[in-house]
Amino acid sequence: DGRFANAASNDTRWAGSPKGPYPGTFFQFGDPIVQNPQDQGVRGIAWTKSKKGPNLWINNELDNAVYVADTQGNKVALIDVKFPVGIYHNANADTAAERQLVYIGSRGKKSGFVYAYDKDTFKIVRKYTLIGMTHPTGIAVHDVLFVADQRLGAILTFHLNSTEFIKNIWERGAGGDIEHIALSNC
Repeated sequence: DGRFANAASNDTRWAGSPKGPYPGTFFQFGDPIVQNPQDQGVRGIAWTKSKKGPNLWINNELDNAVYVADTQGNKVALIDVKFPVGIYHNANADTAAERQLVYIGSRGKKSGFVYAYDKDTFKIVRKYTLIGMTHPTGIAVHDVLFVADQRLGAILTFHLNSTEFIKNIWERGAGGDIEHIALSNC
């Protein structure tokens, strides 16, 4: 049937790793056990509203894929993305154009990207990058695209339509890695 845990597909990523589903991921929930970090493929999720109903977008870094499922767990789409680590979607954005996009952060050794995907066609609409950005984990949008990059230890801003880098708005001094960011109107 189209379900993740037992999907019949030539693409084995629908069934988890060759050894079976990853413990603690969306493939398998169950016994409380100490999780092995290399088994943790899911890095983020986001809900979207499509013409056919709500969909769950699931970043799986180990599989180099973003899975899109309906509310019953049925396969809607499988998107190949290199190491997807960040995800953002605002279903309540002010404009229909912004509600149409899902942003996926893709990490790489030499360069990282944030891709803006159309939530209905699953096609890349825009691509954002900057020299030195390799690990874009945190993503948010409010008039501009905000990207928290772990390697740079900074929050970067990009023009939404032109994809041009605007400026660095924050750098960490000493301390831990940036994982996620959230914006508030307060």
